[in-house]
Amino acid sequence: MSKVTYIFGAGASKNALPLINEIPSRTEQLVQTLEQDNLALDNKKFSVLKEEKTKRNFQLELISDLKWLSKTISNHSSVDTFAKKLYITKNFSDYYRLKLALSVFFVFEQARNKPDIRYDLFFASILSSTSVLPSNIRILTWNYDYQFELTFSNYINQYDLKSLEDYLSVDSKFFEKPYSQGFRIFKLNGTIGLFRDGFNNYRFINKINRQFDLGMIHEVIQNYATIKSLHDLKISLSFSWEPESNQTKLIDRVIQDISNTEVLIVIGYSVHFFNREIDRAILNNMKNLKRIYIQSPEADGVKERLLASMVQTSGIEIINKYNTEQFYLPNEL
Repeated sequence: MSKVTYIFGAGASKNALPLINEIPSRTEQLVQTLEQDNLALDNKKFSVLKEEKTKRNFQLELISDLKWLSKTISNHSSVDTFAKKLYITKNFSDYYRLKLALSVFFVFEQARNKPDIRYDLFFASILSSTSVLPSNIRILTWNYDYQFELTFSNYINQYDLKSLEDYLSVDSKFFEKPYSQGFRIFKLNGTIGLFRDGFNNYRFINKINRQFDLGMIHEVIQNYATIKSLHDLKISLSFSWEPESNQTKLIDRVIQDISNTEVLIVIGYSVHFFNREIDRAILNNMKNLKRIYIQSPEADGVKERLLASMVQTSGIEIINKYNTEQFYLPNEL
């Protein structure tokens, strides 16, 4: 049985979540929804916080942050470009504001839209009759969304996000999992959530199947208010250039686990220039790589950028797959 590694990009979730150029307009739609009178929080205070501001005050503050997110991204080529600019100029106040607003945006978007149906077919195809995950598959994803967890929850009737991450062996920046030789998901850009140094069991929502309603809005905004009030909480959504405080770096754990990969499948990932250092480290440490499948309507361009990241390409067959109706499942599985 061949060792198979997947690399997922934003295009892998495009049937549920916006692509980079769609974030501003989708943020505006979310703002319009949150401004509806029937979804307004009351003027009481959050009992868990020692704050003078009311629930409604925090809701309006979040709406202001989302408007700012939409406007600032519209003025840049992508959210990554704006984030890199803030990081380089050491504008960490807006950098943190960007990550917080983006995190809340994706939490709400996942509740407002059904998961990308292709994840369901993927799990149905690779799972055994006893819901055992195949030990020869590794998944590297540049996405910080919960599409894997959200889809998989319906296979095991478990909706606690922390439990789902443990079941799927989700490993990411700030949330290191003990090493195992079985199925594993590595989130290269972190994941939507919160963390405090030494503790990592914080999420914007605890139950992944929450419906988008007033109750969910209350839960998310309470966590948003907690972040605003307790400055020792941090955002676990990250970018490739952002350093880790962990003793064992995520990329080191990834390289250790995927070094004997024989088949690589790249799905919905355009091979971003910003990610080039991580991409090079991953690709050039796959010493046994024999075949690469690139699944994208723009597979030719992806292939060119992928090859530019690789030192050794002789003996490696590269096959383009332009049909994106379902995630590609190679014969080697």
